[in-house]
Parts: sequence; structure tokens; C-alpha cells
Amino acid sequence: MQNQDKWKKKIDDETKKYQNLEKIFYEIHKTETDTYKKRLAALQEMEALKALESEDNKNLSNIYTQFYKSMKEIEDKKLSHLNHVNNDLLPVTTYYYKDLLKQKKQKLETLLKLNKAKQDYQNENQKAKEKNDQQKISQTNQAIVENDKKEKQESEDFRTALCKFEADRTTDNKNLFLHYILSELDYHANALEKISNLFQTVNRIEPLENLEDFGRKMNIRINYKKIGVDMDAIKKRKEEREMEENNRRNIQNQKVFNE
Repeated sequence: MQNQDKWKKKIDDETKKYQNLEKIFYEIHKTETDTYKKRLAALQEMEALKALESEDNKNLSNIYTQFYKSMKEIEDKKLSHLNHVNNDLLPVTTYYYKDLLKQKKQKLETLLKLNKAKQDYQNENQKAKEKNDQQKISQTNQAIVENDKKEKQESEDFRTALCKFEADRTTDNKNLFLHYILSELDYHANALEKISNLFQTVNRIEPLENLEDFGRKMNIRINYKKIGVDMDAIKKRKEEREMEENNRRNIQNQKVFNE
């Protein structure tokens, strides 16, 4: 009986652990999903700003466009990761183990019933002895023997199942966290790649090269020296960027051709 009390406590403790684990991942999912929604709303405002700038400053509009596109892709990847954890990963672990724990609890209840039945048979046997009822004594003795066999087998099966559960849950918990970490790593690797490309894309944009367009549109003759702008240097940098871009395309085309 003492063992069974200990086993019951173990099952109750493990049930609480998995409930807490599920709650932790749910809170992570909820918090990060809320953050995704807020960031997405902010990015949509950026898209609206991009549309406003498209008429006034094409370079700024281009920066906004590239920023919105890359950050939106990063946030969508994050949401995909969160949904994968919430919809695919957690059900395979916490829900599965909750069901296993439920089965263990049912088996333990069977053991407790067998233990109670043994006590009842022993009480009946004692009463039969007091009345010297040989037939009843024989029946209760046989019932006690059969009950003991069942209880021994159930107890052994339960011990084995409990040990296997402990081994499996340790391995599966590790795999759960490794899977989550890999999914998170995939998101961050993807985000780092897109952020790096975004930096290079925005860095290639010359912020002042459309000043001439601005001057024509506003009917202003711009004195570049007075505003501290070296248009010759800007044009030279633009030519260098175009040359670098052409070289990059040629290298890519050559790789494709060789493949």
C-alpha cells in the first residue's frame, strides 16, 4: 500500500509537470504571436509610408520597400515556427504523455481495487473461521490466492510501465527541446540571412542621387556646394555600384552555365 501511495504521487506530480510544460509553451506562443501582430501592424504602416514617399523621394520609398519586404518575410517565418510548435510539436508530446499518465492512473486504480478486494476477502475469511464455516473458508482462501496472483501480475506490469515511462519521458523531453531549438535556430538563421541581405541592399542605395529630380519637380536650381553635396562623387559611386552589380550577375550566370 505504501508503494502504491508513492506511485500515485509520482503520477500526480508528472501530470502537473506536463500541464506546466504545456502552459510554458503556450505562453511563449501567445506572447510571441502578439508581438508578431504588433510588428506586422507597424510594418503595414511602413508600407503606407512607402506609398506616400513614392512620389516625393524614390530612394526613401525604395528603402521602405526593401525594409518592409524583408522584415515581413522574417516575421512570417517566426509565425510559421510558432504555429509548428503549437500545432505539431506540443500535441505529439504533452497530449501523448497526458494520455499515458491517464492510463497509468487507471492501472493504479486497478491495483488499489485488488488490494481492497484482498482485504475484503480476508475479513470474510476471518468471519467464516469464527463461524467455523468450512465452505466459506475454502472459497475465501481460493479468492485470496487468485486475487494475490492478479495483484502480483498487475503490480509487476505497473512497475515495468512506470520505469519505461520515466526512461521515455526523459528522452522525449530532450527531443522536444532539441526540436524546438532547431526550429528556433532555423528561424534565426533565416532572419540573419535576410537582415544581412537587407543591410547590403539598403547600403547600396544612394540617398542623395535623386536630388536633381527633386529640384526639377520643385522648380529649384540646387547649389550642391552650399548644401554640402558632391554630386560628382555620388555619380561615381553609382557607376561603381552598377559595375559591381554587373560583375555579380556575370558570376552568377557563369555558375548557372557551368552547372
